[in-house]
Amino acid sequence: MQNPNYGSGGGNIPPITPPTGGNLPSSGGGQVNATLLLVLGVLGILCCGFLAPVTWVMSNSAMATLNAGGGKESDRSMVNIARILGIVGTVLLVLSLLWLVVGGGLAAITAGSRPPGTGMPPIPR
Repeated sequence: MQNPNYGSGGGNIPPITPPTGGNLPSSGGGQVNATLLLVLGVLGILCCGFLAPVTWVMSNSAMATLNAGGGKESDRSMVNIARILGIVGTVLLVLSLLWLVVGGGLAAITAGSRPPGTGMPPIPR
């Protein structure tokens, strides 16, 4: 039996339906680069403090991607470690900035409050 949509006339074209299933990407999608996050977290603690908040934000985004079903499930622990490194690095960055501001402010206050001539005596030669 012939399909009625495929008539001999030129105007009867069947609708095109998108494929279902197969190898289409999942709705979560996205990839997670856990190694990059770990490297940024370690650098944020060791030498580049400004990378710590960036790592924290990026790892939160990566964890949301993993929770939505994207990325590899094996990356979850590395992303979690990177997030912890980002939090610790951010706390250290804030504490060091407070130390500079408070310590520098105290040094300026105490340096300006001494009367002249009360500093250290000159070293005899």
